[in-house]
This record gives sequence, structure tokens and C-alpha cells, in this order.
Amino acid sequence: MTKLEDIANTTILPDSTMTSVFAQVLVSVDVGGLDNYWKKDQRYIQPHTWNSKKFKRAKHSIALAVKGLRALDAGVFVVHDRAVQILDGKRRFAYLRDKGVEKIGMATTWASAARAQELGFVNFYILDLN
Repeated sequence: MTKLEDIANTTILPDSTMTSVFAQVLVSVDVGGLDNYWKKDQRYIQPHTWNSKKFKRAKHSIALAVKGLRALDAGVFVVHDRAVQILDGKRRFAYLRDKGVEKIGMATTWASAARAQELGFVNFYILDLN
């Protein structure tokens, strides 16, 4: 397992309204599988098309995690109509995807976790957040 893979799977929950409204469970997702369904969302970030201004925070968060100064914030996603919407952490996810990370811890609702498992990109539940 690479350093980025380790970091992607040692996550903390970000302090955001998205998390408090949507996050019920922390799950391990297959990056390629989630990415296939995320492509259906209009806010999809194509591989290696980073906007340096927008990616600045994502790269900073990941750099702090690489240095061991803090854990990486978990992204938040929902599954609807066989498509994925990443509500928080789109750029962190895209950066890690483009760096070859295969699995990442993310937060979601129980219903979305069940749908993701049916679609085949949730590997296992890490933590019930309720």
C-alpha cells in the first residue's frame, strides 16, 4: 500500500454542514468504481484537469496528511439514480484518483452506502456515525 493509499483510508470527518446532514456512515470505496458513476454528474472533474486555484486547498490538505500533521478529511457522497454526487471533497477525490489511489474512506448516508454496495464500489463499512 502506498503512502497516499494509507492516508486516503485514515480519514476524519470534516466540520461542514454537508457532513452533519448527509454523513451517517464511513465506508471504504473503490476509487475506479465510484469514478465510473461520478462521471454522470455535471460537477465531475476529468482526470488530470486540475485548476490550480481550486486544487490549492485539496493539495494543501493532502500535503499536511503526507507529513503526518493531520488526518485527511473524508469526502461526502450520495448515490441517486445510479449516479454519484460528491458533495464535499471532489478535488481531494480527483487528486487521489489521479495519483493512483485505489481505495478511499468516504462518508455517506446508509441508503447511499447500500446503493453503492449494490453498484459494487463500496468495499466495507468502517464506522457508523450515529
